[in-house]
This record gives sequence, C-alpha cells and structure tokens, in this order.
Amino acid sequence: MAGTYEAHVRKLRRHYHVRRETLSSALAEKLPDWTVNIQKAGLHLMVRPTAETVEDALVQRAANHGVLVQVSRAIEFCPEAVVRPGR
Repeated sequence: MAGTYEAHVRKLRRHYHVRRETLSSALAEKLPDWTVNIQKAGLHLMVRPTAETVEDALVQRAANHGVLVQVSRAIEFCPEAVVRPGR
C-alpha cells in the first residue's frame, strides 16, 4: 500500500509542477511588469501588480473567469523568494 501512495504523490507532484509552470509562463507573457512569487508546492502564488492596477477590478475580472484572487495587503512580500518566470 505504501508504494501505491508514494506513486500517487509523485504523480500529483508532476501534475502540479506542470500546472505551476503553465500558470507562471502565462503570467510572465501577459503581465511582464508584475512580480510573481511562485510557491514550490501546490498551486498558489503571490503576485504584486503594478501600481496602476485597480485591485477590485482585477478580482472581479478573475472571478468572471473562474479564478479566485484574494487581496492580501497585510502579507509581507518576500523579495528573496521571487521567481521571475522565463528569465
């Protein structure tokens, strides 16, 4: 049974890695001026938009496409963890 579980975890890691890379590439292409902090696990990330971005409009536009965006003004952005996709 343990071997089955480990195989399942490896499969999910590969799956989420591909999804993270796809999301990362799309963000780099569509929003090159934004700073993206990609986590090493799961499918979540932190993005720092440009100063001109209207957050409420961004949240609503993402929701219209089925994407959950949470504005996190209280969370400190960690510059040393920033990964710049495609660079």
